Amino acid sequence: MDSDFHQIADLFSEAKPAGIVLKDDVWLSTRSMVLKSVTIGKGAVVAAGAVIAKDVEAYTVVGEVPAKFIKRIEKN
Repeated sequence: MDSDFHQIADLFSEAKPAGIVLKDDVWLSTRSMVLKSVTIGKGAVVAAGAVIAKDVEAYTVVGEVPAKFIKRIEKN
């Protein structure tokens, strides 16, 4: 679902679609939301209920609303 509309006058204008990029081994937990134009790096984990509005670095855990850095994941 893509909606940029916030005012009644905007209902008839064209929405500007933008993609979401999920790299390999990303884990999106239950009820997390990723907004458009966001890239989630390889091996990242998104906590349950988090709202991702900015890019997420590889091998990190993010959570909360809006999402923020929680910790770095060690690569084996």
